[in-house]
Amino acid sequence: MTKRVHAMRRRSRPLLATMLAAAIGLFATAPAFAHARLTSSDPADGAKLSAAPTSARLSFSETVLVTDVSLAGAAGREVETHRESAMRPAAQSEVTFDALPPGDYRLQWRAQSADGHPMSGSIGFTVK
Repeated sequence: MTKRVHAMRRRSRPLLATMLAAAIGLFATAPAFAHARLTSSDPADGAKLSAAPTSARLSFSETVLVTDVSLAGAAGREVETHRESAMRPAAQSEVTFDALPPGDYRLQWRAQSADGHPMSGSIGFTVK
């Protein structure tokens, strides 16, 4: 190899090392950028239930403050729900309600993650 090629390789090593360190730092901190998310629900989204549930549970990837949960049935008619626990940060939230007649239902929720990020979603299920 020529002296010129060796000189170019020596000069590029610090740049390569800096870029590699930056990439490792970026990927090492990636979980810090993640927001809380809904990990499961009971009933599950899209569930077809043969027995009418009397409660619904939302489970999150981390502690959140669930600020609102509502359940609507046919034609958007709201079903009365009760929260068993006081509104406080938790990784799970549960609401209870009277046994539901057959039909399609939509459970809507809103929450705030520990970092202040607002979240919302809905779960649809059918009682046969």
